[in-house]
Amino acid sequence: GGNQVGAGPVFTTPVLTVNTTYYAEAQSTCVSARTPVNAWITTINDPVGVDGSNCGPGSMVISASSNNTVNWYDVPTGGAIISTGINFTTPVLSTTTVYYAEATDGDCMSARVPVTATIVENLPPVTVSNFNCGPGTVTLTATASDTIYWFDDQGNLVGTGSPFTTPSLTATT
Repeated sequence: GGNQVGAGPVFTTPVLTVNTTYYAEAQSTCVSARTPVNAWITTINDPVGVDGSNCGPGSMVISASSNNTVNWYDVPTGGAIISTGINFTTPVLSTTTVYYAEATDGDCMSARVPVTATIVENLPPVTVSNFNCGPGTVTLTATASDTIYWFDDQGNLVGTGSPFTTPSLTATT
């Protein structure tokens, strides 16, 4: 029973969203038994990317998790695979760069997911020197987008934040 949906050695299905079974039979004078032929719909989930960052130029590791093989690209479509695996170590970068991770099972591919390798500009703080007439403490100020750490000439951390008031000094330090 059923309706004939095609003829010939090749049959192109309509758009399918679920696995579907079709049946093929040979006909001439006699009709053969029908043989089931499965049209499988495979879905590959997009990988989940994890961005990376580096203070100033350098290389970093970015990653993408998936239950399938992850291929890395430097373009959103087309291009050649530049690496395979969950982790990707970038070349030395001097600017923020976007890479693309794609999951594959060997036959089907997910969408490419952007994963960003961010280069954080590591600017030194802007400081203001100050003075004191004679021995005593000196208040120093600095501004920066990050936390400011103060060190003595031996490299020991002596304070955080701004302003910073020195211990009592008897000479220029």
